[in-house]
Parts: sequence; C-alpha cells; structure tokens
Amino acid sequence: MTNCNADSANNTGLTPVTVDAPGLTYSFYRESDADLTTMEGRLEWFCANFEVSPPNLEYDEDEPDAILLTDDLMRWALYEGVSLDWLVCGMVSGVLAEFRKGHSFGGPKRKLYEIIRKLDDAQKQQVLDSIEAKSLGLRELHHQWRIARDTYNESAALDGTPEGAALFDRILELEQQAADYEPQSVEDFAFKIIIADCDGDMNVTDCQVELANMAYRVAGIEQVCRGVIKTR
Repeated sequence: MTNCNADSANNTGLTPVTVDAPGLTYSFYRESDADLTTMEGRLEWFCANFEVSPPNLEYDEDEPDAILLTDDLMRWALYEGVSLDWLVCGMVSGVLAEFRKGHSFGGPKRKLYEIIRKLDDAQKQQVLDSIEAKSLGLRELHHQWRIARDTYNESAALDGTPEGAALFDRILELEQQAADYEPQSVEDFAFKIIIADCDGDMNVTDCQVELANMAYRVAGIEQVCRGVIKTR
C-alpha cells in the first residue's frame, strides 16, 4: 500500500461563497461546487467548509482508487464528527436518521407538545417556570431569590412603584418554583427549607429553628439576619 497525504483538501480549487449581512459576515462552500461522488471529493469539501486539517490517506495497492479505512482515518472522523455513512458511501440517510431521532416530535414528545399547545398563557407560563427552576438548580434559584429579596427589602425607592411590584412578584415566583421543585439531593432539600424559612418564618418551635439551622449548614452558606419581608 502507499501513503498519500491529503494536503490537497486544504489547497482546494473550491471557491468560498461570502455572505454579508447586517452585523454578520460568513463564508461557506457550496456542495454543488464539489465532487461529492467520490470519497476524496467529500473529504475535500468537508475540510474546506469546516476549516479542518485533512487526514493522511492510504490507498489499496490492488485498487489504487480505494482509500483504506485505517485507524488514523477512523480516529480523524471521530475527532471531527464526520458521518462514516456519508464519508465512505456518500449516503445521507444515516445523517438524516440521526437528525430525525434527535429532533422529530414523535411519541411522548408529540403528546407533550399537543398538551402544551392547548394550554392558556398562564398555564404555559407555569410550565416554563417549572422548566426554568429545573434548569437553574436550587442553588442558583436561591441565589436569584436572595438578590431579589435583598434588593426589595433594602431599597426604599421601590416602595409603591411598578418596579417594586414587579420585583415582589418575581420573589413570589421564585418561591413557587422552589416549592414545585422535585428535590434530587440532600442539598436540594436544604435549599427548599431555606427558601421556605424566608429569613425566620420557621421559628414557632425549637424543632423548626433547628431544621432551618441544619439546612444552612448542609447548603454551606451563612444564615442571614432573620427578618420579615415587606408587604405591599
């Protein structure tokens, strides 16, 4: 067998198409300008379009046009995220099947979509709030709640203003998200207790006080002054 370095993929005769848009300029290579009927042509287009270095190619001695699937070539395809169905065979069905699997709304996804589509705006917002809480995690949710709460309590300029009312609603919204959050760990339970305590609400019994104290210790944060939030 003989080795052939694929530097030609970088020294391609393909001409990039440049697009100028407001605030954005980018270039790409048209598939129609490349010879995608051969493996070499597909390699050439891929390396040019995605600006990656080509692999070293080895050819079969008995079939000079046949590129060998060496370990180096397979490793390059893995590193660069190349579909072997497309690279070796020129088939796009595998690529489309993977895309469809990840993006199609079939089965449970479609059922969920149909349910959400029928909700009114308030119900959709509740769903979004729940998703936001799960994506944030309770530690980050607590951080946002702490900032909103401190800002509301410490800024007299917000009293009686639309901004103050909006901030108060945001505090209640975060508290509801925390209440609805399904805990996944002991730390999650701790933050749910801290937010429920609301800087001192859990003070009726010694058991409640100790539970709140323990939650702060588990979360690894200092307990703030136990006060009462302002009301509108």
